Amino acid sequence: MSSIFLREKIYLINNHSNKISGSKLPSSLQVLKTLFFNLRVVNLNLRESARLIVREVLIFWEKARIPVRLEKHCISKVESLYDEWRTLQKHAARNTASHKEQENLFISKFNDLFDLAHANALQMIKIETDRLFLINQRKKGRLGFMYGIDYTNMRKEELSITRKNKALVRENQSAQTEENLMEIDKTSSDLETDDCSSDLDLDESFSSVEIDVDSTS
Repeated sequence: MSSIFLREKIYLINNHSNKISGSKLPSSLQVLKTLFFNLRVVNLNLRESARLIVREVLIFWEKARIPVRLEKHCISKVESLYDEWRTLQKHAARNTASHKEQENLFISKFNDLFDLAHANALQMIKIETDRLFLINQRKKGRLGFMYGIDYTNMRKEELSITRKNKALVRENQSAQTEENLMEIDKTSSDLETDDCSSDLDLDESFSSVEIDVDSTS
């Protein structure tokens, strides 16, 4: 039980989450929590985990009608956020003032916008309320909420992503089980081969004895 608890307790982040919800554009903390769910529960590598979280986050940006970066650039931004966390985590045992300051700076950005907007988004947005929404979301704490959005459809998309995550967990578990079975089969096959070799050696030994006996007589 304690080992499971320790695995779920994530440095600075506390725990993971299997989805992003809310009426704001996703924060850095929401991205990290869901990223760690993909890494530790779904057992995906960093690149696949980042790709999955980007697709989930982009649902919110699409609903807010805000132009975004190319997917590959969004994935790189997620990986950079993880690398920043990883650098701090490597020195978690340090109790220096500078390290504590770096930790606090990292934590202070948790509720800020994880910004995936296109570099020219403010010029590309045609509706003034959408432009103001992005400006406010970029402020400390992500001011404002999304209005006039089909939350029923968004909820369906969130549930779809949750189902995909669960399916990935089952696939990974199944693949691991199949790998274990193949290893058992290989071991059994090796043992049978060894047994056959032993039988052949024994038969040859008996034949040799019979020849010696006949030659003696």
